[in-house]
Amino acid sequence: MRQEDGSLRTDVQITLIEGDADSYKLQATQKVAAGWLGEELEYGLVQVDARDVGLAGVLAELGSGSLMATRRMVVVRDVTSMSANDQKSLAATLKELPAEVAVTLVARKPPEDSRRDGPKLSQTLRNLAKKSGQALKISGPGAKGLDRWAAAQAEKLGKRMGQQAAHALVETAGEDVDRLLRELEKLATYVGDEPEITEMDVLEVTSATAERKIWDFLDAIGGRDAETALKLLDGMLPEASKSGDAIGLLGSIARQLRILWQVRLLHMSKVLPGDPSAAPPDVIAKLPGQQNVLDAVKGREWLLRKYSGQARKFSDADLARAIERLYTADLELKGQGSRQDHRTIMEMLVADLCTG
Repeated sequence: MRQEDGSLRTDVQITLIEGDADSYKLQATQKVAAGWLGEELEYGLVQVDARDVGLAGVLAELGSGSLMATRRMVVVRDVTSMSANDQKSLAATLKELPAEVAVTLVARKPPEDSRRDGPKLSQTLRNLAKKSGQALKISGPGAKGLDRWAAAQAEKLGKRMGQQAAHALVETAGEDVDRLLRELEKLATYVGDEPEITEMDVLEVTSATAERKIWDFLDAIGGRDAETALKLLDGMLPEASKSGDAIGLLGSIARQLRILWQVRLLHMSKVLPGDPSAAPPDVIAKLPGQQNVLDAVKGREWLLRKYSGQARKFSDADLARAIERLYTADLELKGQGSRQDHRTIMEMLVADLCTG
C-alpha cells in the first residue's frame, strides 16, 4: 500500500480517502475509526453510502447523537456519487462539526479505462480536508511489484506462492489490486489444506473466472448495455486471439438470442408470467429441440426472471435483425464479404446488437 499524501492520523475530525484500491481504503477507514473512537467503536461508528442516502441522509447522520458513546464517527462511502453542489453543501456543514463528531469521506476508485471520466471530487471538499484534517491518497503496489505483492498476500493467507504462480495470477486476473485479492482468497479456499498455491491451481481457478466473464458478457448483450459488453469483449478477445475464439463466442451470443426469442414467445402466448413447464402443447411444439428455454430455466426461477427482463428490451423485429446480423458476422469471420479483422467484426456486431 502506498500512501501518497501524509501519514494517517486518528486525532483529526475530517479525513478524506482517495485511491485505486478499495481494500486498502477500507483498512485505512477502519484504522481512523478505531483511533478516534477507541473503546466506543461499537457504539460510536456510523457508516452510510452517499449513493443510497444522498446529501439529506448524510446531514441527518452528522446531526444525530448517540446515547451509548461520547464520541461519534460518520463514514460516508462513495462521496463522489454526490453532485458538485451537494459536495459543497456538505463541506459547509463540515466546517461546523461538533467537537465530539468526526467524519471520514471515501471517494470511489477511478475507472480502469483511463479514457472514461471518473467520479469527480469537489475541490472544496478536498481543500477543506487538507486544511482542517487530512487528505489521503492510497494506491496499490504498482505494476512492477505485483508479482512479489501477490506472493506476500498469499503468505498472509497461510499459503506459499512461487514466482511462476504469482506471475500467472497477475497475467490472468489483471493489475487491479482488489480483484487480485479476491482471486487469492478463492485460490486459498480452492487448495484447502495444501500449503502452496501452484501455477496449475491459478490456471484452473481463473478458467472458471473466464467462464463467469462470458456469462456477464451475454447478460450485457441481453440488457443492451453496449459499454459493458464492449469492455468485457476487450478482455475475452484480445488483439492476439485467433478467429476461432471469435466464432466460439458468436455461438454463445446466438444461443442467448434464441433463448430470448423463446421467452418472448412464452410471454406472447400468455404462458409467462407463470410456470413455463405448464405451457400448452401447441406452444411447446414451437420451441426448438436443442437450446430449449424450458430445459435452461428448469428449477431456476432467478434465471427465468433475468431472461424475462432481457427479452422485454427486444422487439420481434429486433431479434430478427439480430439473428440476421449474426449470420453476416459468421460469414465475415470465415473470410467472406469483409476484410476487417475478427476483433473489429465482433465489436461492430456487439454495438449493433445493443443499440438496434
